[in-house]
Amino acid sequence: MDDQPFTVSLLLDKQCYALALIDSGCSSYGLINSRLASKQSFERIPITPRPISGFSPSVRSQITEVAKLEVDLDGYKEEAFFYIVPNLAYDIILGLPWMKRNNVRLAAKQDTLTLGAGDLKV
Repeated sequence: MDDQPFTVSLLLDKQCYALALIDSGCSSYGLINSRLASKQSFERIPITPRPISGFSPSVRSQITEVAKLEVDLDGYKEEAFFYIVPNLAYDIILGLPWMKRNNVRLAAKQDTLTLGAGDLKV
């Protein structure tokens, strides 16, 4: 009954690759693992603390920073802000607002993701 999650590889700030989970159940534009953000010294911007919930029932924490990143997904580039989250299971999670902004269509049977007009095989 279980299957593999829908993931893609991203180039972040032209310096490192990261595995991103595409998650239509995530109500945030994007989340980044705090360990990755620290290791790569991404630009961090303080924000008013806000609680985060839902991605891990055992973790209750607050988000206090966002990372500003250039994201390259197979040639599609954009600058975006990602909440910095401790103990995230993936490097990055791209949520429903990201999917809506980029007119993403998932074809799970074919393992393809369409951004606007172009197909990406995952």
